[in-house]
Amino acid sequence: MRASRGFSLVEMLVAVGIVSIITALAVPSFNEFFRSNKVASHTNELVALLNYARSEALKRQANVIVSTSNNGNQWLFEARTQLDNQLLRQLSKTDADIKWTGAAPITFDLRGRSTDAHCLQLDLNDDSKYRHHIDVLAGGRIRAALGACS
Repeated sequence: MRASRGFSLVEMLVAVGIVSIITALAVPSFNEFFRSNKVASHTNELVALLNYARSEALKRQANVIVSTSNNGNQWLFEARTQLDNQLLRQLSKTDADIKWTGAAPITFDLRGRSTDAHCLQLDLNDDSKYRHHIDVLAGGRIRAALGACS
């Protein structure tokens, strides 16, 4: 008898079938991961902008305002000095799936405190499973969490 080399056709078809089944089971999990990661990424970018604005208010000993504008699917967040309206940093997002709510101008005073408490909420396709919110407390603390604004 000769020693066989390689795989038979049946063995190869069984292996391809098993790989196909495993892949079909994994794809929905990857979609969930990508959706969740998209929301978290947008949230973290805005938290970074808010922290930057707060630190600039402390460094410059002047009020810094974070404002937002919405032009259809494009959101624009800007950090500007209140005194001379100098643009410090901006964050522009174009995404039809993402919706921000509660984005009123946020002012950080020269001590890094917010003049009012704010809550910004981020939704992905109006699905509450992917909802995040950012709290800006009156003391200036900024925190992000899952769920809706309370």
